[in-house]
Amino acid sequence: MNSADIDSSEISTTTLPSGRTLRLITDNGHEELILEAPNGELELRILLTEDGPLLKLSAAKLELEAADSISMKCKTFDVSASESATLTSEGGLSINSNDELTVNSDDHVRVTGKIIHLN
Repeated sequence: MNSADIDSSEISTTTLPSGRTLRLITDNGHEELILEAPNGELELRILLTEDGPLLKLSAAKLELEAADSISMKCKTFDVSASESATLTSEGGLSINSNDELTVNSDDHVRVTGKIIHLN
């Protein structure tokens, strides 16, 4: 989506040194911040809604780094990878569920450890 597709009465535009464009759109209670790549592709969109900010991000790569911790809380958390997914910890790792926990694989399932406790 390109911000040119958005019909708006008030648009404030700033071109950044990187060639990206930052737009602030306000129209009849609608508030939105849009960051576009130099080619016009949408990179970041923040819609200010009655329920709070809605963040939409498009990028070739996304990295989050924090000196201390990253916390996420939500009703539903979905992760989908088209090639592979890895979860690594240099310390402990816990997966907890108050409901059924299902592990599915179309191939082998391997569990490796010094001691494996089942049940």
